Amino acid sequence: MLPREMVTPDRIRLTGLLTRSPLLAGFSIFLAFASPSAPQPDPNAPLPDTPAQAANAIVDTSTRLDAEIRAWRRLATAKPPEDLTLDALYQQRIYRLLSSKTALARATFPSRRSRGTS
Repeated sequence: MLPREMVTPDRIRLTGLLTRSPLLAGFSIFLAFASPSAPQPDPNAPLPDTPAQAANAIVDTSTRLDAEIRAWRRLATAKPPEDLTLDALYQQRIYRLLSSKTALARATFPSRRSRGTS
């Protein structure tokens, strides 16, 4: 676990946990509050096995993490809330899965080059 002072939006953004666009970040926060939030996954929750499931899991988890990190920073406590921890661990498991299954990763994150050519 990192000390709280090491968890800053810039450092989190480097890990991909926060969206890079302020417009998208605002939209993500809107979605987090406007749509019913999925519960945090169990520590042993099954990982997605299709590109669509993986993409949805990353977006959902990232949206929740963004809101949870902001709330935690407002609390000014050293220990992160359990919801934040569970979401962060689940997202880490997803990225580890994608790093070991390159075909799934490529299908989940198609390159711009392949989308731009027709």
